[in-house]
Amino acid sequence: MVKVISLESLEKNRFEELATLDKYFFTKYGNSFSDEFWTKENFEYPLPSKYRLSFVILINDIIKGYCISSIKNDSIYIHRFGVLCEVRQSDYFLNEILKEYRDKKIYLMVNVKNRPAISFYQKHEFNVVDKIDEIKPFIASSLEIQENKIVINEGYECFLMRKV
Repeated sequence: MVKVISLESLEKNRFEELATLDKYFFTKYGNSFSDEFWTKENFEYPLPSKYRLSFVILINDIIKGYCISSIKNDSIYIHRFGVLCEVRQSDYFLNEILKEYRDKKIYLMVNVKNRPAISFYQKHEFNVVDKIDEIKPFIASSLEIQENKIVINEGYECFLMRKV
């Protein structure tokens, strides 16, 4: 049975499972935007509207993915999105989340080399942001922007993507 629940509905004792899954994604896919995998404490850390705007997909009561979001610059910002499911379940999960976010601007960052993720988000009507003035509010002032790429460190760049 597939079920999507909000982070606020997930028992707090299951946050360690989220951290284990995030570590798996970090190990499998490499660098994340923050160059670290998230611990239980990261998942527990309060951000504006995080628990209401974040979701978990459960298949037979096993956590198979998560979308961790909060309010940033009057928009919904997806900090983490990871799914250990088939494509159709990943599509279902994101579509369920987008229903909750309807009529809001949504932003996320993705590694420029992660073509499958970029294609996945584009399929769900996200576009790469190409205006520097729109990118700047979402990144640390110490980061450089080259064209529409956010330079995290040498050899690692991200796109900011937006769904309106």
